Amino acid sequence: MSKRGLVVLAIDVLNHGDSGYLNTTTFGSPAPTAAYEWLRNQAFVNPNKTGSVGHSMGAYYTFALGLAYPEIDVLGFQAFGTEFPGFYGFGSVDMWKPTNQSIIQVWSTMEEYGPEPNQTQDDWIEQNLLQIGINAGLPAGTLGEESRIYGSFESGFAQEYVMHLGSHPSQTHSEKGTKALASFFLQGLTGMDQAAADLSVEETTYAWAEIWGFIGLISLLISIIPFALLLLKTNFFAPLKQEMPAYDDRFVNKKGMWWLYASINTVLGGVLYMFFTDNKKNILDGDWLKLTFPNFFTSGMSNNFNMFYTMNWIIALTFLIVMWLILGKKKGMNFLYDYGLAFTEEKSKYDWKRLGKTILLIVAGFLYMYAMAIWAKEMYSLEFRSAWSFLKTFTPERWINFWKYFPAVLAFWFVNGGMLLFGAFRQKEYDSEIKTVLIWWIKALFAMLLGLALLNLIMYLPYVWGWSGLFMMNLAYAPMMTYQLWSFYPFAALLILFAIILYRKTGKIYLGSILSAVLSTWFMVTSQIIT
Repeated sequence: MSKRGLVVLAIDVLNHGDSGYLNTTTFGSPAPTAAYEWLRNQAFVNPNKTGSVGHSMGAYYTFALGLAYPEIDVLGFQAFGTEFPGFYGFGSVDMWKPTNQSIIQVWSTMEEYGPEPNQTQDDWIEQNLLQIGINAGLPAGTLGEESRIYGSFESGFAQEYVMHLGSHPSQTHSEKGTKALASFFLQGLTGMDQAAADLSVEETTYAWAEIWGFIGLISLLISIIPFALLLLKTNFFAPLKQEMPAYDDRFVNKKGMWWLYASINTVLGGVLYMFFTDNKKNILDGDWLKLTFPNFFTSGMSNNFNMFYTMNWIIALTFLIVMWLILGKKKGMNFLYDYGLAFTEEKSKYDWKRLGKTILLIVAGFLYMYAMAIWAKEMYSLEFRSAWSFLKTFTPERWINFWKYFPAVLAFWFVNGGMLLFGAFRQKEYDSEIKTVLIWWIKALFAMLLGLALLNLIMYLPYVWGWSGLFMMNLAYAPMMTYQLWSFYPFAALLILFAIILYRKTGKIYLGSILSAVLSTWFMVTSQIIT
């Protein structure tokens, strides 16, 4: 829009992005009225022609601004069903509908927030088309048309409802929706006719920042491996390179046993994610953590992931101890050494000097990545992102949160991504280093991530195939945590690869596990939807 003559101010509300901190995870934190007041009072802004647009929670803030400032001309919503802005869930204003403001809404065929459990996708689409007809004042029972402008800008009340073939989070990546929003705002704020506005937005660049942000993210993450390997060649860090413990199949010595253990682990991961992130019952989930420690664990999404990590490492550690007691002692297993914890050939002692150097190497790697994040932000206004931001810079509050959430994440990567993956689930060597690393990685993805992928498939595929409802809507489970996984997969897959490579170089789990925990926590406390 800014390239077409509109003055655009993109803001981060409190507890989001680069804005300030408020000790609350309440959905309806203060609306950004100050930002709107500041913008319309600038000399280069026409205060008589203003608009607001937002996605998901941002749609609520647009709703709130429209209610507070009836003089706003155009409102844009990327969220929910077409009963919005007669939005449900906000008390006395839930039936508010503007009569002197033009509105455009991008709504999704696979909207996570809206369909009832017994609805098919076709049912949901028909419901929204019927609602468009109601909103447009058509005869009762008449289906409205998506992507058609009803009313007129001259009368002060035009409305358009654009159907996006996708889910709630993907609305902001919809080319169709983005072009429609830009065209609608050009018509409503500049008086441009529809044909000219549609032609004006035909060439868009909205996706390039996202594409370059994703390329930057992947490149930065991958670059940490050559950075670490380069440091391992120096005299100071060279002692960290040791041989791996000899391969022993004492835990998986029967045919198919590795796959059995891995299958149990991956299914367990999916079940734990479903019931211990946000289960709507506040039973040992993120909300339970917030309610139990209200002034300590203050980050909504981080609380959810924190409980997932915690339940995983507790169960995995219990399994490792039981297996060691049953099999390890009988077969002469050394708990510390064979699980990748002891540095020396004495096998039962820590080498604190080597551990200290490991931590120094991780600090060097973090500082390198953080410097790159600052450089990209300051020089190019570029965020490292994939759907959502990933590695943002720290504020004082985020830095405090880092140390609150780091212990659970570290325990997970130590136990599940270290002792379990390279101890009980240790794999055999193949005839080349590349082949070995690749097979280890593929099998580790099966053991660590497949259950989460199945959770996504169970959530969406029945709906795509025309069956009733988003399946998980039938369970006490919040869909927000399911679509969080779409941005989590590539990040987690790379961290698992890093853990494999660094374990094979150092013979111990420390470097890969601690580095993965640092990066995971960094992502968790600076980049989630609610921080």
